[in-house]
Amino acid sequence: MKLTKSDRVLLLLLALALGSFALYSATRPDRYASSPESLSSDQNDTIFEASTDTLTTPEGKGLRAHKKGFLTTDRYPGPPQWMTEQKASVKLSKGQTLDLNTADTLDLVKVPGIGPSFSRRIWKYRCMLGGFYAKEQLQEVYGMDRERYEGIAPYFTVGSAPRSIFLSPDSIGRHPYLSFRQRDALLRLIQKGDSLTWPLLMKSGSFTRDDSLRLSPYLPIR
Repeated sequence: MKLTKSDRVLLLLLALALGSFALYSATRPDRYASSPESLSSDQNDTIFEASTDTLTTPEGKGLRAHKKGFLTTDRYPGPPQWMTEQKASVKLSKGQTLDLNTADTLDLVKVPGIGPSFSRRIWKYRCMLGGFYAKEQLQEVYGMDRERYEGIAPYFTVGSAPRSIFLSPDSIGRHPYLSFRQRDALLRLIQKGDSLTWPLLMKSGSFTRDDSLRLSPYLPIR
């Protein structure tokens, strides 16, 4: 049967359409394999089921309760529980207080105005200081403004002394309140065998009266 010109055009268009579909199917990036059998035997990645709060392995076993959105593997079990805890912390009532030097991050988030991020900042800065001697030091925590400080300060007390800075003839412990110049001055005086006093330190020219007020709780000297 002889094809007309219009028949030939239709056949050509059909062939082009089929070829385009085949090319698209070959290059389309599937997000997941269509069945568990199509996964390699050593691939044990956990796949997140978007409709639930659980994670299930390709074999359908080992359900793991995790925060929605996290993928886990046999090597990575997911983030720590405190990062994924979704229950709202019970906040302190007016009149209730925490010891600023013993409260952990889970205690700190109970204070109205403090969330998980700020609680970790406070805890990390406390570790750097060796402890707080006054709750006004909270103003030094990164991101703390006057309004936030005045809101959280009534919930804190300081019930224990901070840790002293390590002093020896060989080295001086690092501390946020000590500059490199001040550490060198301390080290020179200790190596000379001088008995450290605040008048002596201020005479060295490396310390001021304000330095003595800030550092006195951390330096075991007269």
